[in-house]
This record gives sequence, structure tokens and C-alpha cells, in this order.
Amino acid sequence: MLASPAIHPTDPRIGSNQTLPVDVFLDNARAETVATSRTYREPFKKRRCLVPASGFYEWKRLEPKNKQPFAFDLLNGHMMAFAGLWDAWKDPANGQWL
Repeated sequence: MLASPAIHPTDPRIGSNQTLPVDVFLDNARAETVATSRTYREPFKKRRCLVPASGFYEWKRLEPKNKQPFAFDLLNGHMMAFAGLWDAWKDPANGQWL
């Protein structure tokens, strides 16, 4: 999971020809490619974190356009944590950190 507020549409890691809205979140970095992917390479090396959670959902596809959510949590009610990556990016046009 990339715990980032947003990826800017002109972020060089995703390519300047991408047209992503500013509020797009990236998630689910694949273990097989996280160390070599342009998007995740630097956060994987330097910016790891734990993401606390009380539970999570998995979705089962029932039909092509219909999914069923399944909630998972710990039987004892304790918190759990997921491995995460975080990142920030400075927009060269206005100097704003995203």
C-alpha cells in the first residue's frame, strides 16, 4: 500500500502523459515488482511504515458487475497493521508539496 495523499498528474514517476486526477491514490504494490517499479522503488528503499487497522474488506466477484464485500478482523478485537509505503512530491510549477 502506498500511503500517499495523492499522486500528481505530472509526477515523473507515472509519466507526464498520464491524466490522473490529483486525488488518485495508489495502492497494493505487488511484492514481485515493488523494488523495481518506478512508482514504488524509492519509497520501498527509504519510506516504509505500518498502517494500523481494526479490520479490512476483501471483495468476491459474484457476476461481472457485482461484488460481495467480506469484512475481516481479529477475534480478540485488537488492532492489526499492514506494511505500507509513503511518499511526497513537490510540484515544480508552484513548489507545493503533495
